[in-house]
Amino acid sequence: MPPFNISFSQLVKYILPVRLRGTTMQAWLNVLVSPVVFLYNLFIANRATNLYRLGHNGQVVYLQAVLNDTFDATLRRITITDAAYADVLPVYILPELKPVALYTVFENKPQAIYTNTEIALSTSGFIVNVPAAIGTFSTARMKALIDVYRLVGMRNYSIVVI
Repeated sequence: MPPFNISFSQLVKYILPVRLRGTTMQAWLNVLVSPVVFLYNLFIANRATNLYRLGHNGQVVYLQAVLNDTFDATLRRITITDAAYADVLPVYILPELKPVALYTVFENKPQAIYTNTEIALSTSGFIVNVPAAIGTFSTARMKALIDVYRLVGMRNYSIVVI
């Protein structure tokens, strides 16, 4: 028996002395206990929600499961992929005596040089792929749900409707 499985109608019946176990007395006590039953039901619902939240975290599998449970429970078509990673171009100063990996304009090999903050922003991100067949969904609600479960280091993400 789970620790929080309480039947208040049975509890009222068993606590009431035998000589007072009439139908009107039991009905009266059940009415008096009804606010406690209401709070108990809120507690059980909150406990189930908390256990669900504790069972899921920011790993891709769990985040994808949460999104599918919320927005596409039957077909589970929402997927999460890694964002495109920009290759880091190493540039050295002369005293380091390492080869400089830059090309001239005439070699026709365009390369971008990123700052450290741009590299940090481009490396930590993911894409949430949502099929168009899901229909209308609240992107604000989806972003809020992702923000609850995503890892702190994953700053960038985008929601793409396929």
